[in-house]
Amino acid sequence: MTTKKILSSIYENTKTVLKSMAGIKTSLDKIEPVSRETQSADYCILIGVTGIWSCVIIFSFDSKTGLALASRLTGKKEENFSEECVSALCEVANIIIGNALISMDGTGFHGNLTLPAFTKGGNISFFMPTAPMANLITLQIEVGVLKIFISSKNE
Repeated sequence: MTTKKILSSIYENTKTVLKSMAGIKTSLDKIEPVSRETQSADYCILIGVTGIWSCVIIFSFDSKTGLALASRLTGKKEENFSEECVSALCEVANIIIGNALISMDGTGFHGNLTLPAFTKGGNISFFMPTAPMANLITLQIEVGVLKIFISSKNE
């Protein structure tokens, strides 16, 4: 499984899940390698994948984007990152990565997800200890910008 196929699977599943769960259209801005100096936005959801392909995946967004996305997911106006809001955001990230892993099943790719973790505060390190570079998928979604950082031992 190549990095390009993994990134493509994550993008395609993000697009599909956001459309089906929140009615949000997604367009790809860019996919690029990034260095350790690249910083996350104000809010992040971290998911790990263990197995043949070990990696850290971070969904990163600003407050406005996160609250607007959560509002679409919960069906009500979210004004702060309440437990329900955070739960909805973590669950959609979990579904996206879970679906991406399932779509790669049968290709020799196997992995297990860790539970998603939500964090507030920018400048989150999203690198595996042995990975000097990571990949960044920047998406334009109807409610803002969503960045997905993927740092892998098997880049």
